[in-house]
Amino acid sequence: MRSRLVLLIAVLALVVGAFGLRDMLSQKSTPQAEAVVAPVQPIEEHVSVWRVSSDIAKGTPIQTEQVVKVQLPMSQALAHGVKQDTHIDFSPSTLTNRALEIGTIVLPEYQVKAGQPGYIDLLVTEGMTPYPLQVSDKNLINDYIRPVPISIF
Repeated sequence: MRSRLVLLIAVLALVVGAFGLRDMLSQKSTPQAEAVVAPVQPIEEHVSVWRVSSDIAKGTPIQTEQVVKVQLPMSQALAHGVKQDTHIDFSPSTLTNRALEIGTIVLPEYQVKAGQPGYIDLLVTEGMTPYPLQVSDKNLINDYIRPVPISIF
């Protein structure tokens, strides 16, 4: 009796497997509706730059009201020589090394910080000569005057 039961279960398993195989083959043979994919437009990358809104004279610091932050598409930014976001220094001790007209894009190379070559030349007005002064540290009053070692050009 047991062998008949095992034989019956095996035949039922073969029949169920045959039906499953037939369904699987029939699904592959029927064409399914293809999904229509719209072409995706590439998103152009943008770069942040600073554009001059009022003229800036050579040797002066840049103030926030003199510039406007603008987003440029990468293609336009590359035409101006910019390939990443520009960062400028608004410190009053950082000076411009050239005159900037309205509409000019400000690059970090247009600024000179204290200690960089050419900074002293921007501080000295035309017709004036810088002199290094020796100050004695004995006569300092409330730390108003501090001796600073200056090299002679």
